[in-house]
Amino acid sequence: MNLLSNFMIPSGFEKIRERHPQISAKVKELERIQGHHYKNFYIPALALIHRSCRYGPEISNERLEFLGDCYLNLIITESCMNQYPTWEEGQLSRLRAQIVGTKSLTQVGCDIGLNHLVVSAKGALPDHSKAIADVFEATIAALWIDGGRDKAYQWVRKLFDSQIHQPLLSLEDPKSAFQQWVQSFAFTPPHYEVVEIKKDNHLYFIAKVFLGDKYIAQGTGGNKKDATLAAAQAALELKLQGKISSEDFDIEIHHKD
Repeated sequence: MNLLSNFMIPSGFEKIRERHPQISAKVKELERIQGHHYKNFYIPALALIHRSCRYGPEISNERLEFLGDCYLNLIITESCMNQYPTWEEGQLSRLRAQIVGTKSLTQVGCDIGLNHLVVSAKGALPDHSKAIADVFEATIAALWIDGGRDKAYQWVRKLFDSQIHQPLLSLEDPKSAFQQWVQSFAFTPPHYEVVEIKKDNHLYFIAKVFLGDKYIAQGTGGNKKDATLAAAQAALELKLQGKISSEDFDIEIHHKD
């Protein structure tokens, strides 16, 4: 089934054009940014509408953002595998997490001007970075739907080519990378609790990483070292995706001014 057929213009959409007359100009600017003229105006317009406008679930970019997140992960995964044919799954996973995290998407989105295209209710963006990242993912889906896979692939790959070739963090030792980040704001280092699991004659280990008393993430491995590395990797991915920050931890562990 053609995805384009699933995006029929809902009743009430014309009222949005009346309430937000600037949306036509924003779509034209998106077309310039992506190098694509849309056949269906509704699709790129929908990609720019933040849920704070409260027009209902059918008139916001949430569904396109969900789809664009899948497309982005597919494109970046394929690109990383092609670029690094000898890398193991863990290294590829860490690189992908760096690239598709909220911080990375927000930075690239601002670099190309998507931050000026978000259509939202006035003063209704408590997390502006998340809104930009969501719009970015929604516009990937819009381009894929209207322009096809190849055009979306080429656009995304061009934007992230430098990050694919020059990773932002060390990908070899997630424990060291995570500890370096923690040391930038806290006296207390992260610590790990490891449990040995025996099931059906199979032995494996589960490691949980904490900062202070706060649980952060966990990982599984065939030995204690691999389990703690997996836990650190999971914590790094949360950090890179913007799901944890230094503000999430108790003040007692922070550096004193």
